Amino acid sequence: MTVASMNSTEHRRDVIFTTDKHEEGWRISAHELSYLGSSTATLSRVIYTSTQPIQLLKAVDEGAIIVAASEERVLLGSLRSTNFSTVDKIKYEFRIFESTNFVSSLDARVSKRGSGTKLDKVKVVDVVVGDAKGAIFVHNDLLRNLIGSQKSTTDAKYPISLIPRKLHWHRKAVHCVKWSLDGLSCFIV
Repeated sequence: MTVASMNSTEHRRDVIFTTDKHEEGWRISAHELSYLGSSTATLSRVIYTSTQPIQLLKAVDEGAIIVAASEERVLLGSLRSTNFSTVDKIKYEFRIFESTNFVSSLDARVSKRGSGTKLDKVKVVDVVVGDAKGAIFVHNDLLRNLIGSQKSTTDAKYPISLIPRKLHWHRKAVHCVKWSLDGLSCFIV
C-alpha cells in the first residue's frame, strides 16, 4: 500500500494504492476514501492486473508515477491525464521491464526535463532496484527508454539504453534501497 496526494480537475485528493489477490491473479487498485459522515461512497478502480504476485508498490511525483515489482519484473505506470473528477475515472499506462532476478527492493525519483519534442516532455524517472542475489541496479531515465523501445523505428536523437548501472554486490538480498532527499545518490541496506 502507498498513498499519494494528487491534483485533478476539481480538487486535491488523497489516493490510496493497494495490491491484492483476486480470482484471476493480482491487481493494483486506486482508492479514494469518503469522509466520515459523507453521503458519497468510497470509490476505487483497478489500474493494473497481473498473473504474478505484486510484492512491492510505490507512488512518486504526487501519484503521477507508480512503480511496482512483480517477481522479476519492474512495473512502471504513468498517469495518462489529470483530467479526472473522481478516482474511478483515473487511467494509467503501464510498461514492464524484465529484471534478471527476483526484485527484493526498489525506489524511484522523478525530475523534470528541459523543453523540446513530445518525448522530451516525458519526466525523467530514475529507478534503483535491489535483487534477491544481492545486486543493485540503477536504471536512469527508465520511462523514456521504455517508451523509446516501443517505437517501431529507432531515432538517433533519442538513444535507448536499457542496460542499468550496477552499483554494488551484496552476499544476500538487498532489502532496502532509497534515493537520498537531494536525489543525487541512493542508500542501500
